Amino acid sequence: MNQTDKPPLFFHLGIERTGTTYLQDLVFPHFKGITYFHRNTYYKIDKHLAKASAERQFLSFEYNLNEQFLKEVPRFANKYPHTRPIVVFRRPHSWLSSQFKRFVKNGNPITFNRFFDLEKNEGLYKKEDLVFMDRIKFLEAHFNYKPLVLFYDDFVKEKDVFLETICQYVGASFNPADVQRKTKHTSYNNKQLKALSKVSKYVNLRRVKHFNNIVANLATRYLMDAVRYPVLFVANYLPETFFSKAPLIDKEYLERIKTHYQKDWDSCREYARINNPKLLAEN
Repeated sequence: MNQTDKPPLFFHLGIERTGTTYLQDLVFPHFKGITYFHRNTYYKIDKHLAKASAERQFLSFEYNLNEQFLKEVPRFANKYPHTRPIVVFRRPHSWLSSQFKRFVKNGNPITFNRFFDLEKNEGLYKKEDLVFMDRIKFLEAHFNYKPLVLFYDDFVKEKDVFLETICQYVGASFNPADVQRKTKHTSYNNKQLKALSKVSKYVNLRRVKHFNNIVANLATRYLMDAVRYPVLFVANYLPETFFSKAPLIDKEYLERIKTHYQKDWDSCREYARINNPKLLAEN
């Protein structure tokens, strides 16, 4: 069977920190009239698609913004060029702030300016990683369909409209009452993150694979969490005077990042304004 003869395949390329886990676990499973493949099926998707029914098919997987996105999109598109991609972007300054806090929570003792370096571009994330129009053009170059481009801001402000847009595009239906409203991840305040960053300088709490053995990795993670979560708990009840007055993330620096990417962000918004209605009308 040729690609064009197969049922439509929709692919939500879930970028980190854009509500991906919430969508994958608490929203997409409630879509009716479509076969949904959870992220756990991604690396065995060939087998699942071969066994799937003739109805529309919908896959979701979480990508990071840099090397994984650039590596996996061509690999997947080479097999399934007629896939209809869906991508959600978050304003760069907001995304960096959220990702940095996650990074600190996971035991990485690093400052925000070293995490993202706007001046010298020597940070963990590079300036080009957050030029989202380049990511859109990358998707266009590899898939036969333009991507449906959505925005995390809209997800936060008008969740039902956001979800209905995806639902309409993939040709599914869902009952909003079935969807849990609370997001999956807990947010931690600046006191907690400052405390954990301090402890992480002396105790290795990084969430990485330390061993090749699964059991050893799980045991290590539990031991690290036995330190991590008590630190987070105690820090929440300590007075502000106990912590450095230096901000975890400088607001002025964050505003400069916002300004730096404003033109690109406006281009992404304009792209969605022009193309999303056409994509929705076609389906």
